[in-house]
Amino acid sequence: MVSVIRFRFCLEPRRLSLVGEDFRKMNARPELKEALIIRKLKRWALIARHPSVGKGCPVWRARKNYWSLIRKHRALAERHGLRETDVI
Repeated sequence: MVSVIRFRFCLEPRRLSLVGEDFRKMNARPELKEALIIRKLKRWALIARHPSVGKGCPVWRARKNYWSLIRKHRALAERHGLRETDVI
């Protein structure tokens, strides 16, 4: 949804290599972008608290993703009452 990594093939003499391009910009209006980020925060918090919700996703990964989003969007999370300690 947010990050898309695309690869293209570069043909060089004697080898074939992948050159990765990383696009990390979310194409959405600011209001929608905030809503999507909050939805992702709540989803990862839910999976971290209740592992049976996120089938196939370990609790440690859910916590890591939640904490990463909290660090990137601290002011937004505080406005919605989300803290780093919510998933412990």
